[in-house]
Amino acid sequence: MNTTVTTTEARAPGHPDTGVCQGNQGTASVCQLGKDTTAARSASVKAKRARSEALLMVATGQVTAFDVVVSAMGPEGGPLRRIKLNQLVLAQPNVGRVRADAFLSAVAVRLDSAPNDLGDKDILWLTVPRAGAKRLYAWMDAAKPHTVPWPGFPSAPRPATATTQKGR
Repeated sequence: MNTTVTTTEARAPGHPDTGVCQGNQGTASVCQLGKDTTAARSASVKAKRARSEALLMVATGQVTAFDVVVSAMGPEGGPLRRIKLNQLVLAQPNVGRVRADAFLSAVAVRLDSAPNDLGDKDILWLTVPRAGAKRLYAWMDAAKPHTVPWPGFPSAPRPATATTQKGR
């Protein structure tokens, strides 16, 4: 008996390697996969180039890391969503491994996660809607400079200064 089976396991519909297998039941079937792999390779090269250009723009100071995250959230930002957070932080000027690890640890603490949990996460993980923007808010909070209002805050009382007046 002759059968036709469409091979879509582990591949999305329309994937260039999705093909049709022809064969006899009980015998080995021969599959011919899609021949148009050049389009897939071209798309892959284009996506890699977009990610490289974005990281280069961060490294040269033309855009910030957060600008790349915002761009990745847009309709044309698909390739940028695969940039690893570690790569994005390290691409910034004057940021080395120690500062990058400290920043990612600060984000992880805000997410009640292990400090080394974010090394393999990408921008897509940061911006996925099901997280309810919690991850993105943690990123923004860690990036914001925090200042201490006075020495010993919050345990120590506010010091009286010469500029402080009663009634104000």
